[in-house]
Amino acid sequence: MVGMIVLRVVQQNQLNLEKYGKCLDFDKSQQILEENIVLVCQEAYDYLVRWSINIAMDDDFVGMARVSNQALVIEFILKLIKNKKDGTIECTKAFFRRILTDGRYREDFRSEHHMLEQHINKRAQQQNGTVEAEDEKD
Repeated sequence: MVGMIVLRVVQQNQLNLEKYGKCLDFDKSQQILEENIVLVCQEAYDYLVRWSINIAMDDDFVGMARVSNQALVIEFILKLIKNKKDGTIECTKAFFRRILTDGRYREDFRSEHHMLEQHINKRAQQQNGTVEAEDEKD
C-alpha cells in the first residue's frame, strides 16, 4: 500500500520533479520546492538518483551533475527535517539560506555532491556493463 502511494506521489508530480531536476540555480530550485513541497521526500530523491544514473549511462555527465545536485538538495533538506524536527517548509528555507551564506556548508555540500557523482558513475558503468554483456549473449 505504501509503495503504491509513493509511486502515485512521483507520478502525479513527475513534470514538476523533472522541471526541478533541470534547475541550474538555487533560487529557482527553492521556488519550485516551496511551490511543490511534496517533492521534498525520499521518493523524489530516489527518482532523481535513478534519473541521474540513466543520464550517466548515456554519457551526459553535465546533465547527470545537474540532476544529482538537485537530488542532493533534497537529501540535505531531509536531513535537516530529521535533525531539527522542524516542518518541511521551514527546513527548505533554512537549507537555501545556509547554502547561500555559509561557505563551509557549501563546501560540505560540494564534497557530498562529488561523492554522489562518483557513486552514480559507478552504478551507470555497472549497468552499462550488464547491458553490454547481455547484448553480447544475443
